[in-house]
Amino acid sequence: SSTASQTPAPASLPRILISDIQTTGGAGKTDNDFIKLYNLGDSAADIAGWQLKKRTQSGTESSIRVFPSGASIASRGYFVWANSENNFAASVVANVSSTAYLSDNYSIALFDSSGKIIDAVAWGSGHTNPFVEGSAYPANPAVNQILGRKIINAAMQDAQNNQEDFEIK
Repeated sequence: SSTASQTPAPASLPRILISDIQTTGGAGKTDNDFIKLYNLGDSAADIAGWQLKKRTQSGTESSIRVFPSGASIASRGYFVWANSENNFAASVVANVSSTAYLSDNYSIALFDSSGKIIDAVAWGSGHTNPFVEGSAYPANPAVNQILGRKIINAAMQDAQNNQEDFEIK
C-alpha cells in the first residue's frame, strides 16, 4: 500500500516536434500532403487522442486528424499523417490519414489529448490568427518541396520561431 506522502516522480512529457510538411505533389497531385512528427524523447510517446489541426490563411480552423487508440511514436522515431486520396497515404506509408489537405499560407498545430498546443508551424504570409511559433516561415513550399526543420549539429532546430527553425528541402 502507498501512503499519501509518497509522490511519484513526474513522468517526463513527450517532446514531439512537427518535423516535415508537404503541401503539394504538383498538377493533379495537389492532395499529396503529409505531416511528419518526430519524438525527441528517450522513450516511446503515447499520442492516442492527440490531434493535428489546421488554419487557413483567413483563420478558418478545422481538424486534420485525431490519433486513434494505440497511436504512439517510438523514441527518436517518426509518425506520419498523409492525405488519403488516390492511395497517397499508403504510398508514403503513413501511420494515419484523412481527406484533409494543406495549402499555401496555412498553419498547423499539434495538440495533446488535453487540448494543449505541443508544436505549431505557419508558412507563407497574410495570415489571420495562425498557429505559429515566433514568425511564420515566409515562403510556401513548391511542388514536391518539403518545409522541414533545420538540422544543426545533428539535432532538430527548435528556437520556437518558425522562420528560423524551418527551411525548404
